[in-house]
Amino acid sequence: MDSIQKFYSDIEKIKKHYRSEHQSYNAEEVCKQVVSLFERNNGHAPSLAQSFASYWLNTYIIPSSSLADEPTAEHTEILGAMEALLQDPEESWSYTECLSSSDWKELCSLTNYEAEELPLELLSSLMKIFVDEQAL
Repeated sequence: MDSIQKFYSDIEKIKKHYRSEHQSYNAEEVCKQVVSLFERNNGHAPSLAQSFASYWLNTYIIPSSSLADEPTAEHTEILGAMEALLQDPEESWSYTECLSSSDWKELCSLTNYEAEELPLELLSSLMKIFVDEQAL
């Protein structure tokens, strides 16, 4: 199991534990816990992780037509793609196919905004990927 598969597994555990500890499922609270996991996993780039997580919430979770079921497998996969980008950009290609053109452009924009706070190696790797994805 690689780190992204573990991330998916951890999200499922969050959902399972929440359901077992509460009488009713609160997707908003579960998504907040998922965001906390994402941010903890990406402590090497905390401001960018917060920006990516905020984008995920505002783009996929809050406007969801099935908010009570969030995070869905599709939306978990999108956050997993962001996790892969931050964890190992050069090996992330197998997880990022789910990202749309608009996702790539927004992630690039967020990265540019947070560039001063990022480790140079991570910034360089991300920018190479954004160029490859025509997100610039």
